[in-house]
Amino acid sequence: MAEQKMKLTASVNTTLHEKMENIDVLVTPEQFVEGRIDISNSIDMIQCRGYQVEASNMVLYFEASAAKSSVITVSTYDLSDHRSVPIEIYLNAQKTGYYIPLSSQESFSKVTYKVRSSDGEERIVLSNMQLLTSGSEPFPEYLHGSFVIDDNCIRTQLSTPELEISNAVDSVLNRNLLYVGSLDRVDVIRIGKDQELTPISAVTGLGTVRRVMLNEDRNTLIVASREYGVYLIDVHDSQNPMIIGHIDTLELASGMDVCGKYLFVASRYYGIEIYDISIPSNPEFVSCMKSSEPSERIDCTVHNGYLYAGVWGTQRIEVYDVRNIYYPKYMGYVNTDGNTYGLKVSGDILVASTGFHSNKNSALDSTDFGYGTGNGISLFNIANPENPKEITTIRADGRYYEIGKDYWNVMVVENLVYFSDLYNGLYVYDIKNPEAPIEIQHITLCVDRKSIYYREFNEECTVFPYDKAQKMQSPITSVSVGNGVLYITDELMGVHVVEAHYAKTAEEKESFDFSEEGQFVYSEFLIDGIEVIPLEKGQVFAIAEYGTYYYAGTSDGMVVLDKEFKTVNFMQTHSAVRDLKIIGDKIFTAESVDGIGIYQISEMEITKLGGSALSEPNRASVCNQIGVSTDGKYAVVTSRLNLFILLDVSDPTNIQVVEYLKNGAAYYRNVCQGVNTNKNAIYLTTAAGISELLFHEDGTYEYNQINDTSFYTSTGGFTYARDNQILAITQNGYRLLDISNGMDLTTASEKVNIHNLPLKGVPNYRDGVLVVSYALTGRISVIDIENLEIPKLMLDFCVDSAVDAPFIASDGTIIVPARYEGMVVIRK
Repeated sequence: MAEQKMKLTASVNTTLHEKMENIDVLVTPEQFVEGRIDISNSIDMIQCRGYQVEASNMVLYFEASAAKSSVITVSTYDLSDHRSVPIEIYLNAQKTGYYIPLSSQESFSKVTYKVRSSDGEERIVLSNMQLLTSGSEPFPEYLHGSFVIDDNCIRTQLSTPELEISNAVDSVLNRNLLYVGSLDRVDVIRIGKDQELTPISAVTGLGTVRRVMLNEDRNTLIVASREYGVYLIDVHDSQNPMIIGHIDTLELASGMDVCGKYLFVASRYYGIEIYDISIPSNPEFVSCMKSSEPSERIDCTVHNGYLYAGVWGTQRIEVYDVRNIYYPKYMGYVNTDGNTYGLKVSGDILVASTGFHSNKNSALDSTDFGYGTGNGISLFNIANPENPKEITTIRADGRYYEIGKDYWNVMVVENLVYFSDLYNGLYVYDIKNPEAPIEIQHITLCVDRKSIYYREFNEECTVFPYDKAQKMQSPITSVSVGNGVLYITDELMGVHVVEAHYAKTAEEKESFDFSEEGQFVYSEFLIDGIEVIPLEKGQVFAIAEYGTYYYAGTSDGMVVLDKEFKTVNFMQTHSAVRDLKIIGDKIFTAESVDGIGIYQISEMEITKLGGSALSEPNRASVCNQIGVSTDGKYAVVTSRLNLFILLDVSDPTNIQVVEYLKNGAAYYRNVCQGVNTNKNAIYLTTAAGISELLFHEDGTYEYNQINDTSFYTSTGGFTYARDNQILAITQNGYRLLDISNGMDLTTASEKVNIHNLPLKGVPNYRDGVLVVSYALTGRISVIDIENLEIPKLMLDFCVDSAVDAPFIASDGTIIVPARYEGMVVIRK
């Protein structure tokens, strides 16, 4: 018999389900102990007489603790000795209760436990094992996953905030000042001797604020604002903060870190950007990097010359060597068991926060054990920074999944980890022994049912670690740590002050002496007939053509180029020109945080006619793409992720908002590309489908959602093609849709795939040629589709940069904006 690794006892403790009238115990702890057979090969097998019950109403419950955090595999068997899908469970050093739904079984006969590790010490104690049923009633969905039941863990429930601030998402402490980032603004708050909070100033117009951070000298506040980019705010005079710099990031500025004079920005699929912010009013692009496959880099932290990026959907941490700031190198990745967001380093320990679903267990259905149980923290040893080794993973209570609330974060101060997990609350862990972290406090914020902030969550897909029909907790979004005190922000109410004897102010982050040898360059490009033409400075976002000139929208304004790509004129704009469309002799521009611009053009000359800085009822708007009706009277701009704005632009000096158009997720380039000559309409695509804005001669318009088009997601795109047709990139190929017949699937052509080419990205079409650029991989494909059913691949290659929407000139020249790399030009 192998050495015993687990010990089973029958001790009964108070459980969450003990006093619930509709839950019965089918098998008691004593019966489980009596039914135990033996221990061999690291497996404890528990057997008892069989039970036949409704599968969805049976749950296995047990309690466990371990000398150090461990992983066990739990398998249950039915009366026919068929095994369920094994479930991997993280065990804590603290006693924890586990609820495992047996939704795939109609009966139960035994359960097995297998230890992952190979050491022989007895280190796991199982107790209070029970088989539960709720009879004919569904088992409470919140009794699912794990719950720490250690009496030494402090449970704190907050209610009224010390200071009311709506939509707070992040905060940072600077001595006696607290900076709180919320929707469209940052508030500067003075902390008094008795912890009274007094707002003294604010900066507004910041859009979708997600992260706030101070630079090295603590005189500049840096704000990552998703689609609005990054703002740099001078806060040396706390009563008069001022925006002094702005960065148009490659995509959504979702996370960031500062090390010395360098700012590192996580722009999701487009990579990690590095900027020199030694002069905050003039941030300078240094370099950028991404891995060899599409990854949603959502946040990052820098330590000792290495950057660790939290990756969202593919659940991992990417590692980059940034010791030479001009030559960053991707080193590889390590997996996590949840969508990774905030990360921090303390000594040789990397702490990563994760959320939503577990990938080690099935999460296809809300009854699966992995559904909503990916929330927690994982610790990694980074003594060898290029090869992080997982030490342990600790799970938050129960499970949590509510789409849209997905920006959990961590702080590490000495040996304490502060994990802000939104609806799950704030967890504080002692990681002095990183192999056995201890939860020392759990803070939640209950919302009274009579409160104006209370809302019902009726969606079946939404789960919480509490009964959502009976209560609601406000999402805790951040914590700033002072000496003996925590400043906690939540999304609904504001700032809370909590005394915490263990809390200490974070020390200043250590800087690093980065090498600055050389100069960042994209990899050399050698293909006949193709050249990369850089600009002297900044990014290229979009191209249009008028007469014998090209007009390029760039991060500094509009550049006019002759047909040999020589600059012949330049009009500087305050913000980046992210997109432009030419109708007649007018240019309509999407100018990032400055809204829309309208200009008169005559050959190379540009004259501004008007413009408008757009806003919504509760925030400033950002304009990243523009579409214009054929008659030039209406324009639609993409604003934040789920909003288009329809504008009356018939009078450039008096641009009017006609309607705010709510929609599904629209990440980038969601207005139909190309030129529509047959219908006075604009077409939009989102993750929810395709919409049509149809304009009539009498000045009225229709906004129609096209039926049966939900598979046209934001990973694809579409372009005007032949008469009354739109070409849509979908499912690694393309389809043609007849816009005269409603564009539903009954009028769509059969999907066409090109052999071995996964076609993704933004398309453009002209005279039988289709060009598709895919920003996530830098891939550019040129296809002859004169015969739509037999496409011919003409060119297919990749560049390093995040390529933007392609343009096809009147002479057949293909120009693909390539951001900081310039323009990729393919001559006919």
